[in-house]
Amino acid sequence: MGTLTKIKQEFIIIALCHLLEHAVMGAGSITLLSGGATVLICLTELWSIIENLNTLDPTGPWKILKKYLKKKGEDYVGIELEFDEDGKLDNVRTKKREDADK
Repeated sequence: MGTLTKIKQEFIIIALCHLLEHAVMGAGSITLLSGGATVLICLTELWSIIENLNTLDPTGPWKILKKYLKKKGEDYVGIELEFDEDGKLDNVRTKKREDADK
């Protein structure tokens, strides 16, 4: 997927969330949907940048940031991601309740 296509799709998502907030729900100053969509898009792009930097230099300092973001994301969503040696997603499993509390 090209960068321009991705930017257009992200803009459409944010615009539709904004339209839903103001036209359908009638919320004047509440930007929960569009703000949440923007945060998710920004975090996805940050993750993509870190993966690209890791591809260029696997021993770089962003490896620590990637591990931190992976752990926080797993804890927040309640899943555990397993990757193979190539860095591709291998398995996704749901964390048990006692695993999430650790």
